Amino acid sequence: MKFPFTIEKEVIHDLPVTWIFTKQFVTNSILITVNAGSLYESNEFLPDAKSGIFHFLEHQVFRLLSGKDAMELLNMYASNANALTAREKTCYYTHFVQHDIEILKILLQLVFEKKRFTKERVEKEKKIILNEMLMSMDDPLFATFESWNKLVYQHYPAWRSPIGTPESIRQITPEKLNQAFELFYHPKQSELVIMTDKEKSFWLPAFDTLLQMEIKPGFQPKILSIPHDPDTKSGKAFTKLTIDFPIPYFMAGWKPLHQEFTYRDGIIGEMISQILFGITAKFQDDLYAKSLVDDSFSLDWDWDRQFGCWYMSGFSYQPEKVIDAVEKEMRRRLKTGIRKNEFQIHKRYSLVNSTMEAYHPKEMVFQIQTLNRFGMDGWDEYYQLVQSITWEELNENLPRFMPESQFKASILLPESDSA
Repeated sequence: MKFPFTIEKEVIHDLPVTWIFTKQFVTNSILITVNAGSLYESNEFLPDAKSGIFHFLEHQVFRLLSGKDAMELLNMYASNANALTAREKTCYYTHFVQHDIEILKILLQLVFEKKRFTKERVEKEKKIILNEMLMSMDDPLFATFESWNKLVYQHYPAWRSPIGTPESIRQITPEKLNQAFELFYHPKQSELVIMTDKEKSFWLPAFDTLLQMEIKPGFQPKILSIPHDPDTKSGKAFTKLTIDFPIPYFMAGWKPLHQEFTYRDGIIGEMISQILFGITAKFQDDLYAKSLVDDSFSLDWDWDRQFGCWYMSGFSYQPEKVIDAVEKEMRRRLKTGIRKNEFQIHKRYSLVNSTMEAYHPKEMVFQIQTLNRFGMDGWDEYYQLVQSITWEELNENLPRFMPESQFKASILLPESDSA
């Protein structure tokens, strides 16, 4: 398969850089990822760590040392910029049509330039984030997914929300933000991905910006290492909770055994979940035919290197019947396995999907960054990896990815029904 781009990798001033050169897209994209997220919020990495501090920091770094707002500067170049904080990383990214070297300079300043965190700005930001939390609480499904993650992971830190808690946010100070910034916001703790139709020489002068900053010398990268999940061989878990909504909601799924995943494992997990319960599966057709679910039904495989689970969710007036049907299908499939024709159909779909992703300008930089984190050389290796997965391999992995001992289910009933 010939993809419409070339990839080059190098390190510039301690910053790992991946170049994606292509004439395929009108838009260009730049992504800077810092290895800093909720899983790093422990005393091992950050003394007296406060939950939500990296999400808080994500908001605060947009104020440059000059006092200017980086978002406003990027908007001057018609750049669509944003940021996000997850469990393992914080991302700053922008998509744009108008080429200007200043866009890359601003992003490098935003992430790596020394910051001045003032008490006034920190207190103002606390109010903004606390309001975000209150708004989330108005969404009945926000609390639902929070409780689901706690049910699945229990004593494992993967359930922590990157946004933190009201109590932890109130304890964040300018000093704690500065400590987190200095310990994590460094080129050696980060990665830059640039997708462009310009030559490398157009962008290279922007990297001189790094030489003008007070970047801490002798930096040692923080390598994330999480203790093994103590719950992977515990029994099933089932909960009934209440929801401030007139229709019951269900969640049901599994936490695979051995909570460490290669990229191959991730693809296998995706294939298994989609073949058994996805949009083309007879099981899902039967749920719709019996009016047990509606178009809110979804199937998700949420995973990274050191944690993962997959689950179905949706509104249903008969959630107990949905859970029973899922459990029966699990037992049946553990006995019968995946049929060869099911595998062949979905493998063709996976190969088509991996090709289509290469033609999605906004998502491709994130996918390349993910491939880099898993030690993959590029898109060709990704495509070949999908190609190499076999029917026998999926059936061998079925007990790991759908263990009966790790079946989790949760039903959320309207408060009036649970009274």
